[in-house]
Amino acid sequence: MPKGPIHVIDEIMGNGKTSAMINYMNSKPEKKYIYLSPNLKELERIKNHCAGLKFKEPSCAHGSKSISFSYLLERKENIVATHQLFFRQLEDVAKKYSGYTLIIDEAPNSVVADFDDKYHGDYDALFNSFLKFDNDYRASWITDPGGEAYRGAFSELKEYCDIGYVRGVENGKEKCLFKVFPAEFFEPFEDIFILTFLFKFQMAYAYFISEGFSFDRYYVTETPDSYLLTDIPQPRKYIDLASKIELISGKKNKLYEVGSGKSALSKTWYSNGRNCNRMRCKLRNFFDCTGSKANDRFWTVYSGQKEKISGTRYNSSFLSCNAKSTNDYADRHVVAYLINLYFRPTISKYFKHYDVAICDNGFALSEMIQFIFRSAIRKGERIQLYIPSPRMRRLFLAFMDFAAGKTDHIEGIDVDIYDWNSAEN
Repeated sequence: MPKGPIHVIDEIMGNGKTSAMINYMNSKPEKKYIYLSPNLKELERIKNHCAGLKFKEPSCAHGSKSISFSYLLERKENIVATHQLFFRQLEDVAKKYSGYTLIIDEAPNSVVADFDDKYHGDYDALFNSFLKFDNDYRASWITDPGGEAYRGAFSELKEYCDIGYVRGVENGKEKCLFKVFPAEFFEPFEDIFILTFLFKFQMAYAYFISEGFSFDRYYVTETPDSYLLTDIPQPRKYIDLASKIELISGKKNKLYEVGSGKSALSKTWYSNGRNCNRMRCKLRNFFDCTGSKANDRFWTVYSGQKEKISGTRYNSSFLSCNAKSTNDYADRHVVAYLINLYFRPTISKYFKHYDVAICDNGFALSEMIQFIFRSAIRKGERIQLYIPSPRMRRLFLAFMDFAAGKTDHIEGIDVDIYDWNSAEN
């Protein structure tokens, strides 16, 4: 039976989502709120702009932030917390969510993860001797003979099984285990809002669809002095990014070319040390030719390749590729995105098991846009942008055409980006 609907506010960064949500909360002080953000400064913003709601943030005053979170729930306080804290809570805490409205600033990408890096070579043994599964593929640990507590190599996995976080997928000889946030933890909430952009392309969309949730859309409307939420469809907003972004690279500028083909700048491509050396030189060329200072630029690559590309020269201007909801870089005008991103194949298989398809190009584009919009472009200021991956560059150029209203779809993505109630891609 469908759950929800979850209210999705799908607007490009800088279009007033958070301001509209603040106004919504202040206009309904009788409600109780839990506001989540991946960024601590955004939590301070909510506390400061919703002073009358007296938001509290979990602290270690009661022993740990998790204990503090539970204590604030018992007192029916309005709460601000990080994604990380919320998504590690257990069932006894989730039972206290009744009557609350949950607001998730930026759709989380941590709701499903695989155990391949730890247990891939042990899947046969785990499936055959240690685990049993219910009709929802949820794993439970087979009790040891004699009732003795298990203290072997799989102790961490057993702990996740005991709290209901593990699911298994088996197709013929192929087996995989996943850590999946229990969807029933969302069911007690009175309302759920997600503030994001290009929601259909994100893991959270696939997760909620696979768990039987439905969605509706809320919009941001601008008044002379404020932003407001509305469920009334609004005209599509256009933005001329081409006039604000100097996209550097491509055939016209060989100085910055560093790879061709579909796999260039993928994780596999970077496993070749020669490619890392080439990319390091190209990044130096880009920063030198822009004449930028460390405090006016930022860049990203896969975390495991950071030192190989940067050495120590550009560490201070590195930003993780999955950074969201931070305005700390909104005064920077030079951006390098050195990634050719793909959805993790094992996670795609998990969702395929639930007949939910992943749009790889859409996922890559949404993550890249989130990163680029940490820059001064969110304030309407001109930036210089380096995207050396041909695939990622094509996607961004197609998005710029779409954002400007030149097309009614994003070339390379055959998905209706606002048709959330369909799992078809």
